[in-house]
Amino acid sequence: MTDNLNNVLRNEVENCINKDLLESQKFGYEVRGSKALTTKTEAVGSGILVTVNYDIQLKKDEDITSLKPVNVVLDIPLKELYDVSYDIVNSEAKFGNFEQLFYMLNKKGKYLINVERPFPNKVYKINKDGNDYELWFAVEGESS
Repeated sequence: MTDNLNNVLRNEVENCINKDLLESQKFGYEVRGSKALTTKTEAVGSGILVTVNYDIQLKKDEDITSLKPVNVVLDIPLKELYDVSYDIVNSEAKFGNFEQLFYMLNKKGKYLINVERPFPNKVYKINKDGNDYELWFAVEGESS
């Protein structure tokens, strides 16, 4: 999931940078370096850490400036929601069902789990209490 998120973020960040503006003679900057933009996305704790590094140097006259990596922590509980989904899938595989009420009580209401049962499948929606992000996934069932 983080690899897919990283690819999307890298493309979006690249679209935010006007490289032609930097290299135009209007401002008198010389752009040096590989000009490679890299992003790294990690699900950590109750958030997502995004690191963006743009490997360039800007030179004007005798002054040279390098861009430092930018780190941003987003309040998206991807790892926590993934861990809950992992527990659900393991229970489904081992027992053929998942006791959502017992699970939510055991976790003291930290996660809200809804399940729809369009026969023979199950669609789960997981939400961390107090957070707007949801993780949806389905478990394929077998018809008798």
